[in-house]
Amino acid sequence: MYDGWTHDNTHYIGVFAVYMKKIRVFRNNEESFVEQLAIPLLSASPIGQYVEEYDTESLPFQETTEFNSTADVRQLESVFNYFHLNVYEWAVCQIADNCSTNRRIAKLMELPHVGCLSHKLHLDINDMITKDKRLETVIESIHRTIKSCKTSLVNPSLSRNVTSLSPVIHNKTRWSGKYHMLRRYIKIRNSIIEADSCEDSTIEMNKSDCCIRQAEYYEKLLEYFDIATNEIQKRNATLHDCRCVTDSLIEIIDSKTDEPDSVLFNCKFKQTRRSLHGSLSPDSSFESGVAKIQSKGIGLMTDREKAACSRLKYSDLNESTMQEEQDVSSTFREAIFKKRRRFNKARHSYINCNFILGTTAEIERLWSVAKNILSTNRKAMEPLLFEAILFLKTNHSYWDLDAVQLAMTSPNEDREVS
Repeated sequence: MYDGWTHDNTHYIGVFAVYMKKIRVFRNNEESFVEQLAIPLLSASPIGQYVEEYDTESLPFQETTEFNSTADVRQLESVFNYFHLNVYEWAVCQIADNCSTNRRIAKLMELPHVGCLSHKLHLDINDMITKDKRLETVIESIHRTIKSCKTSLVNPSLSRNVTSLSPVIHNKTRWSGKYHMLRRYIKIRNSIIEADSCEDSTIEMNKSDCCIRQAEYYEKLLEYFDIATNEIQKRNATLHDCRCVTDSLIEIIDSKTDEPDSVLFNCKFKQTRRSLHGSLSPDSSFESGVAKIQSKGIGLMTDREKAACSRLKYSDLNESTMQEEQDVSSTFREAIFKKRRRFNKARHSYINCNFILGTTAEIERLWSVAKNILSTNRKAMEPLLFEAILFLKTNHSYWDLDAVQLAMTSPNEDREVS
């Protein structure tokens, strides 16, 4: 899983490894192993050539001026080489957003591309808002009002005198900011009207009852999409979990679109990008196959899905196992055992695919933390220190005080990547 982030003219690439880790547990004095999802951060460095040898006199990377899919592939290869891993042997797919560069990277690396469902849903919701001119007009009107409450010295002070809630301006990169702006506006509308009654106020506001009724109507409409967005962005949400959420959203819209009393009446939402038959899903058979494996619906997989998910099969199911089954005598008891073994083999022929997530929300959380680290007073921070802080904060479960003491007392040349 990876994603890019640009800050102060520096482009960073964040890379996570997502896999199922075996954990030893003891139950009733018996030792057993369970699989647990692990998402360690591997790198959060400027795009460039990652150097395998640690050198205290220079950065562990050389920043480049080449920004294309080929440079990103070299970056991913170098990051895995730094941890003594071969990305082509270790990775079974890539999880990233749906831009053309990421799809090109997947093609160059010959890996299936699992597109971020949150990104697809964001694009479809923005299309719905654009097509609904009345909704777009309401959002623009409220945005002007909220902006006028925050862009002068007088208006903010007048607003703070009548309410403790601050106005919220929507973020262009996230559709949910428009919903939260509507929600906050409904709560503080009466306070804004009271603040606008002062002589010094310059607030631009539509005080008609029609405006507030439309705001309340569309706030209830967008609440459906906000709930779905929050659900698919939960930690460790698998591809199957995310698709179940979006499928439920489509079902409830289809069931209420003909009801005049519903806020979903004549809803203009279309799953143009969320569907698996668009340009944003170049490996649709792999995505649908993984979702069926995660839901234990292997028997429902098509031949195309089985072929696309062949890399997810256990490697120990070889021809010797098939030959062993053919040598079993055909007695009634052994025939039953043979049939049961074939059934168990079909059910367990694929690895645990719960590490294939439906969104890249984990990396978005990483960049939210990064914004707090690279504050105004820390713009001169070296990328090496920035990456080290992110690495320790994100991978806090992989180190303790003993590891810190060992790192401080050991010479540089004796340190190894574990």
